[in-house]
Amino acid sequence: MYPLDKCPLAPSDWAAKDIAFERGEDLQGLNEELTWREIIMAIRRMRRNTAPGKDGVHVNILKQLVREECMKQLEVMNPNRVRLDHTFVDLPEEELPEEPLTAMGRAIFKILKAT
Repeated sequence: MYPLDKCPLAPSDWAAKDIAFERGEDLQGLNEELTWREIIMAIRRMRRNTAPGKDGVHVNILKQLVREECMKQLEVMNPNRVRLDHTFVDLPEEELPEEPLTAMGRAIFKILKAT
């Protein structure tokens, strides 16, 4: 490791540099709170049958959560609808619930918002 005074670029050199992001527009909204729809859409983009992450939660469990949230939203939109066994509907993004509707969804959302 270089001593600070022998470093190729000392902190004073960095201060004079103009560092610009080429993709700065992608960073807008980075510090805003997560929405439930964003979380559902992120889960939808995950690949099935992959190894669980550090948290030990398998992607297929999260995918099933999204299915149940969609089905619950259908019940909210149409209370007289009868759900057939083994039938699932993937709602478009604009029709996804804004808040979690299932107990598991509420638990996951609470954990994600706390981190």
